[in-house]
Amino acid sequence: MSTLQSRVDMRFPVAVVVLAGSLDAQSTAAADSILWDCLAEMPTAMIIECSELIYDVDGWRWLGELHQRAGDWPGAEVALAGGRSTAQEKLLIPSFASVDSALAARSALIPGERRQAALPPHPDSCARARELVAQACQEWGLRRPKRLAELLISELVGNGVTHARTELMVTVRLRDGSLELSVRDLSPRVLPPPQADPRGFGLQLVGQLSDSWGWAAVGHGKVVWSRLAAID
Repeated sequence: MSTLQSRVDMRFPVAVVVLAGSLDAQSTAAADSILWDCLAEMPTAMIIECSELIYDVDGWRWLGELHQRAGDWPGAEVALAGGRSTAQEKLLIPSFASVDSALAARSALIPGERRQAALPPHPDSCARARELVAQACQEWGLRRPKRLAELLISELVGNGVTHARTELMVTVRLRDGSLELSVRDLSPRVLPPPQADPRGFGLQLVGQLSDSWGWAAVGHGKVVWSRLAAID
């Protein structure tokens, strides 16, 4: 039976997670939950200290998928520090001799502007989320896509209220020329298909109006996100 130990040394602005033991087909689910719980806080990068970690071909494949998924959302580059492998393939992931050298290489990364609010699973939270978006756009000098962003955050929060029914963490983030809206819930349920929304639009509208959108399972819940080009 595979044994995997973990320790989170830092969460933000760069996440540093220590993994030790065996990373293989049996232990990747546990690793996925641990690391995505950290990625849900949207760090600029994630460093996995793996000097005491042995990963086989399945573990190598999972690390590659993690690197790709984290790059898509939240836009964090995954790097390894002090790693070793039993896999034959070469990892296409940045690797460093130590955590210190990895941190030094990422010292210039600056987290984008963000505003957050924890909201209850209540219909009134849609209006509160719109207010958060409007305030953030005003502070950042964004006239467009303010109205569209207010509509989209309302749909994202409404989806969480209807389906997750847990506390929601709403984040508005300005990053790389994009306005990003995200809603994290604490429900283990997978994201329902757009046609399952009883209101008849919801995520289907989000998909049609966003420049890009998606969702990720994180820890004990999930994050649904939408991006729009930011224009001042």
